[in-house]
Amino acid sequence: MFLLSQLALILVGQPELLDKLHLRSLEAISQRINTQFHLEGLSFEEVKEYITHQLKMTGENRQIFTDSALKRIYKEARGILRLTNRL
Repeated sequence: MFLLSQLALILVGQPELLDKLHLRSLEAISQRINTQFHLEGLSFEEVKEYITHQLKMTGENRQIFTDSALKRIYKEARGILRLTNRL
């Protein structure tokens, strides 16, 4: 009697992981990936809401950033929260 088993592997990483998987040296692994999903950055409105929420969590109820500043933050961080937090 043969017992067949499958191994499911989930890879999670920064966007650079996708670039690495396209390297010729990792082609065999890349060919075995059945499903891929890539999370995009947040929209400008989502980033604006996120910043407002974070400020409220610290006790700040005023909007201390101008729309111009929020747009600059969004442009620089590309909607990525890790970068938004750093800025």
